[in-house]
Amino acid sequence: MADLNYSSAVLTAAPVVESEEAERHVGQLAKYLRYAQELSAGRTDPQNATQVLMRRLAEKATPEADITFETPEDEVTFTGAIESPTSSGPSFEIPAVYGAVRGRIETLSRRRGLRFTLYDQLWDRAVSCYIQPRAEEELRDAWGRLADVTGLVTRDPRTDRPVSVRQVTSIEIVPAPESLGFEAARGAIVPDPDSPPSEVIIRQLRDAG
Repeated sequence: MADLNYSSAVLTAAPVVESEEAERHVGQLAKYLRYAQELSAGRTDPQNATQVLMRRLAEKATPEADITFETPEDEVTFTGAIESPTSSGPSFEIPAVYGAVRGRIETLSRRRGLRFTLYDQLWDRAVSCYIQPRAEEELRDAWGRLADVTGLVTRDPRTDRPVSVRQVTSIEIVPAPESLGFEAARGAIVPDPDSPPSEVIIRQLRDAG
């Protein structure tokens, strides 16, 4: 277990290399991702022990507690029952596009590449972000702060929520709002001294609609 967040019940499992002999098997994670992609598309092989194990894990996914098989290159997310090839139309994916996701940076990891977890502001779900090598300086003092992370954004085709941001090009900290800053707000138009109060105008507009 590489990470466990109590507040949002997000658990991350990662391989642990205990010997040089085991080191060479870590590179085969791409094979697991390919099996997950085939499983997501409804192509199953009951003779493949690895895919059978992955299917058992994926079947535990729900819309509220999804399961993601992820590598630094790509990911596959399961959010419910696995469909057979004949039960519905072909699966589809939203291609990764250049954009930004705003959220709070909660988790940093340096194992096998610099990666951090962002909880997006709209969905409050974990978004895996992969920063470019030698760009660690951008993460200095960023933990726990609200930020706009820009890069290649992959989204869930069912909900359109962000799942990951790869090839991160910038991390911009969002300034915290000033306390009682709203008191400095000013109207764009100076009202006439004889005009009715704003609450009366709003009430009149509401009643007219």
